[in-house]
Amino acid sequence: MMRRPFTMTAWGVLASALLIAPVTAAEICYHETWDTYINSGDDVLDAVWATMELPGDPPPEIQRYSLLADGNAFSAPMALEYPGAGQHRGWVNNLADGIDNGTSTEMYVGATVSPTPDKPLELGMYLRIQGGVTPNERNLINTIIVLSLGDQNAQIPMDAYTELDQPIPVLAFGMINGWPQSSDPADVVKNVSPYFFNGKRWLRSPLGAVNGYNKLRMMIHADGTIQLKESDGTPTAPYEVHYTGPFDTLSLRTNSLAATKAAHRIDDIFVLGGEMVGGSPTGACCIKTGHGEGSCAPKVTQAQCEGPEGLGGTWLGEASSCGAENANCEFCGPSFADMDEDGDVDQADYGLFQACFTGLFPTEVLSPACKCLDRDPSPADGDVDETDMNKFLACYTGPAIPYGPNPPAECGP
Repeated sequence: MMRRPFTMTAWGVLASALLIAPVTAAEICYHETWDTYINSGDDVLDAVWATMELPGDPPPEIQRYSLLADGNAFSAPMALEYPGAGQHRGWVNNLADGIDNGTSTEMYVGATVSPTPDKPLELGMYLRIQGGVTPNERNLINTIIVLSLGDQNAQIPMDAYTELDQPIPVLAFGMINGWPQSSDPADVVKNVSPYFFNGKRWLRSPLGAVNGYNKLRMMIHADGTIQLKESDGTPTAPYEVHYTGPFDTLSLRTNSLAATKAAHRIDDIFVLGGEMVGGSPTGACCIKTGHGEGSCAPKVTQAQCEGPEGLGGTWLGEASSCGAENANCEFCGPSFADMDEDGDVDQADYGLFQACFTGLFPTEVLSPACKCLDRDPSPADGDVDETDMNKFLACYTGPAIPYGPNPPAECGP
């Protein structure tokens, strides 16, 4: 009989805390295409990852990267750069940050994903293994992908024989080489061997990988088991593991031991299936600071934007964007003519209008507040002239005569 996946109260509390607002459960469909080799996918490459230095390194300097189409996922500009021989580095993608990576949408902020009885969770990557080295390749001998709850990447043992006293909420698999496999330092893993991490230790797997291109996958099942698949789709027998979800973080770990070892390239990391639970959708938040002025925060929840301890802005809705130069935000409302924003359009506003008046030939760029008065034609023509004045006067109410919460359309923002 297969045993149930190991759980811990602390993990359950953490998972429950992440469930901010229930949403309809759906499968995850995260697919990062780096296209490090020809004809491997599309050319829309815009994922968001962060560097993470492991224990023993200097204090971490977190930096986010946009992986651009430059022919190699591990080369500049703004890409995951090869860390150097003998160094271990991890790159972490918080799948539950609500960020759209250009090819697929990651999870809502605070969401988690788990396998269900009828929907296994699939973790995979495309990996190229090649003997020898060319100047354009990187020696990524150990190439491992990690799925975890929270930032557990650094807790995985860095050898092939240590077994943790307690399991951690992590599953991982990949190709490793040069790691100790016993207390004898000369007894190391050789020949770029396939291993998987079961929540407590690394185990050798029968997963096949050959020189050339490989599609390697881990199928995570709700019954406490995983199966590994190679390029032809043939699954291994089930392996019992200590943890099968929930998950919210995807990590990549690489390192090189010598310049003469087999070179790896990694491409198309993906997490598919399962069921996403909880979290809050994200969108753009417009934060007004003055008449015609403000800023915009992308990818925040409604509570982060409009809540009691939020940014004090206006949330534009799920999956909304700020637009170029915050064009989707409206900072001139509720009425463009109410320059001092006291609820009426009177002589005080007309005085501010006169200060913005340029005529047909402005000598300088309009200020943000004056841009609100540039009403002709559509789009604005960069001046405040007589035509704009006539539109302003058409909205005049007089002092202490409010135009109400919904001014006429021609007098709106």
